[in-house]
This record gives sequence, C-alpha cells and structure tokens, in this order.
Amino acid sequence: MSNKEITITPRQYTIIQTVFFGGMSFFLYPELVANSTNQAYWIPVLFWLLISLFGAFLYSKMMEPYPRKNIVEISILLMGKKLSFLLLLPLLVFWFNSISLMIRAHAELVNMTMLPMTPIWVLSCLFVIPLLGAMGGITSVVRTLSVYSLICVPLVFGITILGFQDIDYYLGKPWFKSSFDFLTSPDFYGSSYIWIGFIYCGMIGKYAKKVGQLWKSYFWATLCFLPIVITIVLFPILTFGPELTRSITFPYVLKMASVNNYWLIVESLTAIYISSVMIYVIGTISLIYYCIGKAIHNFFPQWGEKKILLIIGGLSYIVALFIPSWDWLRQGVVIESPLRLFVAFLLPMIIVGQYTWKKRRCHK
Repeated sequence: MSNKEITITPRQYTIIQTVFFGGMSFFLYPELVANSTNQAYWIPVLFWLLISLFGAFLYSKMMEPYPRKNIVEISILLMGKKLSFLLLLPLLVFWFNSISLMIRAHAELVNMTMLPMTPIWVLSCLFVIPLLGAMGGITSVVRTLSVYSLICVPLVFGITILGFQDIDYYLGKPWFKSSFDFLTSPDFYGSSYIWIGFIYCGMIGKYAKKVGQLWKSYFWATLCFLPIVITIVLFPILTFGPELTRSITFPYVLKMASVNNYWLIVESLTAIYISSVMIYVIGTISLIYYCIGKAIHNFFPQWGEKKILLIIGGLSYIVALFIPSWDWLRQGVVIESPLRLFVAFLLPMIIVGQYTWKKRRCHK
C-alpha cells in the first residue's frame, strides 16, 4: 500500500497516544514527581499536561501547510537537506536514546520483580519484537497498537481500581497548596518524558486527513489517561508516605504488590500488571523504531528501511547493555531533559518560523 493510500483516523491517533502513555508512565514517573515537590503532587502533573497541549498544537500547526509530508520532508523543503539534518539530528538522537533507555529500564524491572535469575542481556532481547513490528510498516504498527489497547486498557483500569485499598488520604496533604517549588527541581523536568508523545506525529501525522487537528487526538488521549497518571503518582504516596516513596525504586509496582484480595483468581497481581504494561512498552518501542527508521530513510533514500532498522535495533541493544545501573538510567532521563524540551517545543517553533518567513518573502 502506498503512502497516499494509507490513512490513520483521529481515533487511531488517540489510541497511539494512549499506548504511549501506558508504555512510559508506570515505573519512573511516580518517583520523579514525588522528588520534585513536597506539596500538592497533582499540580506538577497538571502543569505538564497543559504545557504538552501547547506542544501538540505547535506540531499540528507545523504540519498543517504540508499535508502528506512528515517533519523531515517539510524541513528539507524549507531549508535543504544539509541544514535540515543538523536541525533534526537532536530529534534522531533523542529517539535513539529513548529506545535504549526503555529497553534497559524494562529489562531491569522484569529482572527485579519476576525473573531475578535471568541475565539482563537475555531480557534486553525484548527489542526484537517491536523491531519486527516496525519492519511491517506504519499499517502494521497502528493495527498492533489498536489490539494492544483492547487488551491492556481494561486490565490497567481494573488493576487501578483495586489499588484504592489501603490508602490514607492524610499522607497526600497539602492537597491544594503549592509554592511551585517543583519548577526548580531537575526531577520535574525529567518527568516531562511521558508528556511528549505528540512528537511522533511529526513522522506519522502525514497519514491524517486533517493534520491541523492532530492536537485534538492528543487532548483526548491525555483526558482519558489523566486519571491513571494521577493514581500512578498518588497511590504510592497515599500508601507508603512521601518520604518512603522517594526512596523506592519502583513505587507503583510495590504498591500493586501490596494489593491483596482473597477473591482474586490470580495469585500474583503484580505479574499481571507488569505483563500488561510490557505490552504497552513493546508497542511504544515499535512506534519509535518506525519513526527513526523512516526519518533516516528520508535523509538517505539509497539505504533500505529494513537495513536501517536492523542497524538501529542492534545499536540500541548494545547501548542498553552498556548502561551500568538503574541509578545511571534515572539520571540519564533527567539529564536528557534539555534535549527533550528542544525537540518538543523549540524545534516546531523553528520550522513554523522558517515557513512564516519564507511565505512573507514570497509575497513580497
């Protein structure tokens, strides 16, 4: 099927963004938010949500004048291939880093909670599944994410409801007071990593009928997943207290492990929870693989897309193995914040500015 024939509906874009939230938010995010403030913990979450809506709007407006073209093709039209490559190189680096960090992070999680005797290098072979999905093209990726959402969304919502037991609302005080101290915390900017799913519309937004309306799909996804994000942050705090939550490696996973109902059919709720979230992770990595492979192919069309994906997959696996520890990985997410903010906000501003300048120049 040619690119002109492929169409992704607004509902499918919403599903893609929902799967991205599911793949990114469950493990490191609660710890980062808990470490960013001592006051109302929901405010940093809402703060990033509002900022991310602005970023999604920027990406939609950046792509609106060029339907059926992705961010690389638009940039090449406006600035030429060499300048575009320099401008978009941080985006390619960010995508590659994201894949490597996700592979290692979730290998560490499975190793710590379910398979402690299995070597990390074996668990990191997770990358093969999403890599094969990305090789099938965008149609394969979107259909797979749709199926994943049908399986995982009910499971995650059900498990979240079970998490309401054994919580103490007093531990979350003050609920409505904030001095915005989180604005000076590096962990607050590190927590932005779950709110930048809209940047992948830079590569797959070309398949939308109304590119300028893509931000609405992101809005509906955030609205649907916001209750889950809030509980991800608050459940560990309301169960263990803020201080203990800050010292736990996987606070939400430990919270789920503490849930115990005599009527549950399954023996380990944690295993069900981690398995469902890992499906989210596989879908998210598959999407990122597709985006980075397609972007590099746009710059170097003489290279085959599958060959590019194989090289990126092998390199990301090697980099993931060289990450020395979980603490190093956590710091990597925080240190990467300036690069993340650049590709989320400054990059589309530059391209929109270039388009506006070129349009005015043509009118003159």
